[in-house]
Amino acid sequence: MLPRAQERCGHGFVALGWYRGHEPVRSPVGRGWLAAFVAMVLLVCGSYAFAHAVTSRTENNRYVWLKMTPEGLHVTYLVLYGELPAFYVRRAMDTNGDGFVSDNEAQTYASARANEWSRGTTLFLGGRRERLMLPQVTVALGDVRIAPTPVSVEARGTLRVPRTKAIEISVEPGGDPTHLGETEVMCEGHQGVRLTAMCLGRPPCRSALTEPRYLWRGPKRSVMEDRTISCVFEFPQRGGTRAALGAGVVMVGGLAGLVGFLLRRRGQKRLGAGRGST
Repeated sequence: MLPRAQERCGHGFVALGWYRGHEPVRSPVGRGWLAAFVAMVLLVCGSYAFAHAVTSRTENNRYVWLKMTPEGLHVTYLVLYGELPAFYVRRAMDTNGDGFVSDNEAQTYASARANEWSRGTTLFLGGRRERLMLPQVTVALGDVRIAPTPVSVEARGTLRVPRTKAIEISVEPGGDPTHLGETEVMCEGHQGVRLTAMCLGRPPCRSALTEPRYLWRGPKRSVMEDRTISCVFEFPQRGGTRAALGAGVVMVGGLAGLVGFLLRRRGQKRLGAGRGST
C-alpha cells in the first residue's frame, strides 16, 4: 500500500511511473515533464483515493469508487493505461498526427471513453436501474509526446438518491478497456453517511466483505459470471437531530425557569425580612 500522501493521489503518482506496488520503475519522462505532471496531479486528484492503484507494463487497470454523501452518489471511474497500451492510446488521441497530444485531443478521447464506460456499467439505486452519466473527465499525460508512458483517464458523475433511512447500491462495471488487468471497486460513506454492508453479488448481502473494496483480475471468464458489487448505506436522520435539539431547548428553558423561580423566591424572602425589621 502506498503511504498516506500518495494514497490520496494514488492514480496520479502511479501514472507517472514512480511506483509499481512497492518497486520503483523507470519512466521515459524527462525531469521538466516530471515537475509539470506532479503539479497537475496535485491539482486534480485531491479527494479521490485508490490505495491499491498501480500501473502495469502491458495491461490497463480499472478502479471504480462509489462515494455516498447526503447530496447524492458520487461515482469515479478511473483507468490507468500501462506503458505499452498507453503508446497506442496516445496515437489514438493524436488525431492531427503531429506527434503530440493537445488538451482538446485528450479531452475528446476521454469523453468518448467515458461514454463507453457509462453505457456499459449497470447501476441500481434502491432496486431501480439508473443511467450512469460521467460528464466530468480528467486526463493525466505527463509527457504529451507519443511515447510508451502511462496515461490516467478519470471520469466522474453524481446521481441524486432518495432520502431514506438506508439505500442499497449495486454496480457492475462495464465498458472494459482492452488488455484489462485488475479491477477494483470501492464503496465509502461521507458527511455522516455510513457504509453498513458490502458484498459480491446482488442484495441482500448475506456475507459482508472484510474491507470496503473488491478486486479481481482480468476480464470476465464468461457472460454468466456476475461481478456485481452491492453496498448498503445509512443516512443521518434529520428527525432524530431535530428531536434532540428540541429536547435540549426544552431542558435549557426548564432550567432557566427554575433559576428564575428561585431568584424570585429569594427576593421575596429578603423583602419580607426587611419589612419585618422596620
